[in-house]
Amino acid sequence: MLSSTLFYPVLATLAFIAPPQQLNAQKPTHVYIEEQAALAKTGSRIAATNAVDAIFTQAGILPELAHGVGFQQRVVQAELAFRKGTQPAIHEKDIVTAVNNLATTINAPAWARTNLAEVVKLRLFASPMFPGMILNHAPDAVAKHQLLNPAMSPLEATQIALMLVHQKLANPNYQLTRAEIVAQPDENALEDLHQHRTRALQSAMSGATSGRSLRDLLASADNFLTDLGLAPVQEDAK
Repeated sequence: MLSSTLFYPVLATLAFIAPPQQLNAQKPTHVYIEEQAALAKTGSRIAATNAVDAIFTQAGILPELAHGVGFQQRVVQAELAFRKGTQPAIHEKDIVTAVNNLATTINAPAWARTNLAEVVKLRLFASPMFPGMILNHAPDAVAKHQLLNPAMSPLEATQIALMLVHQKLANPNYQLTRAEIVAQPDENALEDLHQHRTRALQSAMSGATSGRSLRDLLASADNFLTDLGLAPVQEDAK
């Protein structure tokens, strides 16, 4: 499902435009991620690592590269700490901040920015694939259920953030400003706009990587993870 250059300019040096990745011929990747995420809730480092590797693989990012620059360890560390109660939950506004700051880094057009409504929409879209990871299964103080759990785990936040970046590149319904959404462009106009905006964002990605050092690119990726609420790796967590 996710198969393009991600993290805007940053992981352009680490990610690859590739067909969707599947880890098991008999098991769709989203099923594997959901299973491993469920096991990670028990505090299993192996399961958390498997889930993170699958999330990056699904996004077209080789796990070896994500591990080599410390991205994998950051998500795993945060997930395990979250299950122990020492890592704060991640919220929808954190994803908005991370994506918008990254868009600012590459001078992306206004429509490439996101908002809470888009994050909620994407979580709802993804919930049938990841029900255990996304849906709220506990009643609140007055015994009512809220469909989406407002407190996201690091695994879910990483999954949704990567999906959202991909949607900005590949899905015309995520390439509109609020004013354009209200105007409701017809299908033909939307397709023309989509082609133009996909090329524009690809150009922005390419331009952002041009002339920038690998250190700069990795610093931008580091900032993206920090905005999500994923702390740098601690020595005793490696």
